[in-house]
Amino acid sequence: MLLYEWVLNSHNFCSKVNGVLNGLITTESKDFLFSRPIKTSYLGTYIKQMETEDGFKSEFESLGAPTKQLQPWNIATLPENIPKHRYPTAEDNLLCYDKTRVTIVKEPGKPCSDFIMANWVDSYAERRRYIATQGPMESTVEEFFKMVR
Repeated sequence: MLLYEWVLNSHNFCSKVNGVLNGLITTESKDFLFSRPIKTSYLGTYIKQMETEDGFKSEFESLGAPTKQLQPWNIATLPENIPKHRYPTAEDNLLCYDKTRVTIVKEPGKPCSDFIMANWVDSYAERRRYIATQGPMESTVEEFFKMVR
């Protein structure tokens, strides 16, 4: 039984579902594979299958690079925050979205001191379950440890 007729891909474009292949939803446009939750009892088998069939690589490659800015990243592009980026240009597509950025405790008198190059990531079952971030640079080590505390 197919649960979804249409899904949004990684670029928020609607795609018609063809079916389920190896536990993944496939679409008519073949521009992505949408992972769905996997039962723990099947996880070992699933991982072995994905490794032998180059599944992880093809799933990752199917995401492609974003072709446009999907959400605002105004705070990340403030002049005070640019030095906190390992890859500081919008062309790198590695900027924090305003909506999901992690904030740290603001220091009095420092307007952008609550910024760190990190975003909250939802799991399939819980909002803000994980943090995606760059490794700390020499100039951001203090902020990094404020975040993980």
